[in-house]
Amino acid sequence: MEVNRKSILLAWFSVGTIASVLSSMVSMLYWQFTYVEEPNVNWSPINDTLGMFMIMPFGWVMSIITPAGWLSVIGLGVALYKSSFKPLIVSVVGSIIFGLYWPKFFVAMMGI
Repeated sequence: MEVNRKSILLAWFSVGTIASVLSSMVSMLYWQFTYVEEPNVNWSPINDTLGMFMIMPFGWVMSIITPAGWLSVIGLGVALYKSSFKPLIVSVVGSIIFGLYWPKFFVAMMGI
């Protein structure tokens, strides 16, 4: 496969999306199984999974102001500069970090 800017951008988008979605799901499941229910509150983390994934594109935009977003953008920039897929590993790490924190951030943002 030829390494050009378009293929690097496509790889960054697809791998970053998959990494953040999978790590968000793992984080949500972990939170669900370790969540201690509060009395008189009929809520559990898994109830908000669909909403979490629907709002995730907004979270990706907001993540640009966080270190996880910086890692993703820096990895993309270096990959484009070097014309190599290897720096995208940094972007994947940023996407995984974003995914680990996204479920709790989403719930806090929605005020649930």
